[in-house]
Amino acid sequence: MARGCSAPSSTATSTWSSPARIPVTVSILWVRAIPASPTRPRTSVSPRMPVSELAGTIPRTSDRACARASTSTPMLVRLVPARAAAVTRNSLCPTHPPTPGIRASFRPPRSRDGPIPRRRRKRSSVTAMTTDPAPTRSGRRSAAEVLRGRPGLLLAAALVLVGINLRAPITSLAAVLPDIRSDLGLDPTTAGLLTSLPVVCFAVGAPLIAAAVRRFGVDRVIVFGLLVIATLTLIRPWGPAWALLAGTAVIGLAITSGNVLLPVVVRRDFPAHQGPMTAISTSSVTGGAAIAAAVTVPLALWLGWQPALAAWAALALVAALVWARLPHPAEPAPPAGQPPHRPWSMPSAWVLAIYFGTQSGLFYGMTAWLPSMLPELAGTDAATAGAAASAFQLVGILGTLTAPVLLARVRARRVLIAVILSAWLIGIGGMLAAPGAFWVWCVVTGYAQGSSFAMAMTLVTLRSTSVAQVRGVSAMTQTVGYGLAALAPVAVGALYAATGTWTASMGLLLGIGVVVFLSGTLAGSHKPLS
Repeated sequence: MARGCSAPSSTATSTWSSPARIPVTVSILWVRAIPASPTRPRTSVSPRMPVSELAGTIPRTSDRACARASTSTPMLVRLVPARAAAVTRNSLCPTHPPTPGIRASFRPPRSRDGPIPRRRRKRSSVTAMTTDPAPTRSGRRSAAEVLRGRPGLLLAAALVLVGINLRAPITSLAAVLPDIRSDLGLDPTTAGLLTSLPVVCFAVGAPLIAAAVRRFGVDRVIVFGLLVIATLTLIRPWGPAWALLAGTAVIGLAITSGNVLLPVVVRRDFPAHQGPMTAISTSSVTGGAAIAAAVTVPLALWLGWQPALAAWAALALVAALVWARLPHPAEPAPPAGQPPHRPWSMPSAWVLAIYFGTQSGLFYGMTAWLPSMLPELAGTDAATAGAAASAFQLVGILGTLTAPVLLARVRARRVLIAVILSAWLIGIGGMLAAPGAFWVWCVVTGYAQGSSFAMAMTLVTLRSTSVAQVRGVSAMTQTVGYGLAALAPVAVGALYAATGTWTASMGLLLGIGVVVFLSGTLAGSHKPLS
């Protein structure tokens, strides 16, 4: 007889009839002390054994005889299934090895009747986000963490298409404004409204877009805005002056959908790469403005100003079709019990709004008056002043590409913001102190204007706690910001008209630059908006 096996008691035991019929009753085992073996460690068996794993563990005749011969002292009493008792005898008997294919220990199953089979999840091209923030892994993967494969690249391309259409209808019109004035007989005030009216519409339309998103969703509002842009861009050049003004105003309202919702899309669809995707989206906005201004003039010389303006409707239509066809992750629902976001009552959101408004005011003030300032300040001709103004715009693309990436990676965020925003003070002060080096100052301020705009958009996404808060803060900052920005060109022109020199106007821009520096540095906190 072998030594070291445990014997079951006769109380409440179950008999084994055949391998096909497996009892499920419970036996009381009188477990006896088993000497330790250097080659066979003591193992434990879970009280809940899967039927599929224990079906072939019926003890053999020699096992039962070995069990009856145990002479060890009693040690422990526990309740185990009768089927597990057979496996315990098989695995702990030093004479008879365990039944082949049966492990000495088992993982507890999730069901009394056997393990629940695992179902492989079907791979999908879109991974819906159920929480915010979504990334739960190392963060080293690309945007495929949210949208895998080709749809992720298409979404990035669609984001660029949307960004181009947010400024192309405005800058293309400004490029052929002299031809429009001569054909329609517009006075200077009405002609100025064609370029300044969209900025006012940005401020008026931001809260309307936020309300529309709550009812219809982000993607439907973006597609509808692009369709409106395409339709009115095609129609407005062919009517009278009032139709041109009305079409430009409605286009400004439609453009607001992209202004407000681009940060929302970046936060929702690319939560692990907000910096790079903000860089792509903002650079597409500034790049689209420069491309439209550069391409419209040759088109107008070839086809006339009306077909040249109407041609940009095709790009908006393509962007709408691409965006409508792409799958997008669903916006995560806000956590239960979370209070609603009220950005209008958040002091930190107001600081961000002031920063957004003052940096936009500097951009529009410089854009409107820089070609007129340089001939008087630096003694240049009109062609050189226009080239310098173009450099101011083009260098801004470099700022939109680099600043968001740096802002999302560095820890000393406020130091980085202070260094970049100081370029505004250096460039404007340099034009006053040494106007002969205007090329240098145009490049410096050009980088500052692109960087400051991109950082404002990035801070909205980085400091918000959810996609819903991004939507509300984006609408609030742009309502306040574009309202302030619309006043800057008017104030600069009024000072020049009152003094007859650009010195006072440049002093006003320098003062606005100080406000941009202070508010931007305060807005660069790592704390969430509150």
